[in-house]
Amino acid sequence: MNRRFGVLAAAVCGMLLGFPGAQAADTWPVVTSWDAVDVSVRLATARGELVVQPGEFNLRAGELYRFVIVNDSGVKHSLSAPKLAGKVLISDLASTNIVSGVVMRPGERVEWYLMPVTEGTYKFGCANSVHAASGMETTMHVL
Repeated sequence: MNRRFGVLAAAVCGMLLGFPGAQAADTWPVVTSWDAVDVSVRLATARGELVVQPGEFNLRAGELYRFVIVNDSGVKHSLSAPKLAGKVLISDLASTNIVSGVVMRPGERVEWYLMPVTEGTYKFGCANSVHAASGMETTMHVL
């Protein structure tokens, strides 16, 4: 990635979450110093069926969350929540994958930091329609 673009993107993300916009290139803002509520999400195979655990969960608008997602299912999944576009503040470039999607290989682990800002109910799971129909999705309720 072009270094200037990376610095610009970090500054914009930082401004959205209250960080000073004028950061030096070598001092990236680190959201992990904030208190974030951990949300553990597990992609798994249970009794031959694809599942996301938990199957449903609640989030509070305005609260910062750290999603820790592990793919224990044995197959790769394209994980996303496209309806969250414009409805969450995202702290870093890697966390934008919750909207655009990320391919998770078996055994892979990712962390995403985000803050929901709009109440509603959103699906979160595998973009593969066969996998989703087989149970590889969960429901997030933002209250």
